[in-house]
Amino acid sequence: MLYLEDYLEMIEQLPMDLRDRFTEMREMDLQVQNAMDQLEQRVSEFFMNAKKNKPEWREEQMASIKKDYYKALEDADEKVQLANQIYDLVSKMNVAVP
Repeated sequence: MLYLEDYLEMIEQLPMDLRDRFTEMREMDLQVQNAMDQLEQRVSEFFMNAKKNKPEWREEQMASIKKDYYKALEDADEKVQLANQIYDLVSKMNVAVP
């Protein structure tokens, strides 16, 4: 909880649109990290159980894991796009400051 308080204090002085984007980026980061943690667990379980199950099960599980990896990759790409937007916004602010 201390980390959240530090984060909120750190962004307190930023303009509202930047603050909103940083908050959105933090939420996206948590979402991607949670997805990757879950996928890592699923992959580990898949390999532990692969020999015990039929090829159809393995193919189904691999397809599901692959689909979820692509979703996490799309979410990570979206996060990069948001970071680029933030960079552009900060660059404009620096130009506007005399």
